Amino acid sequence: MVEGAARDVPDVDGVRLVRAPGSGDDALVAACGGLGDDVLVVTADRGLRARLPAGVRVAGPGWLLGELPD
Repeated sequence: MVEGAARDVPDVDGVRLVRAPGSGDDALVAACGGLGDDVLVVTADRGLRARLPAGVRVAGPGWLLGELPD
């Protein structure tokens, strides 16, 4: 999910990139609808976590940093 000035980033093979026309949180919640555990949202935002549809997997930024190569 990209919003604001980041909407202009190039596409990446193998990644579904959603360009939010307005609120990134609103667009992310809508994009996750019906996808269940096929989606992993990485966020520290508790409000966003609470709005995500049931079944969507969520991880924090610390987990993601631990998965990245050194």
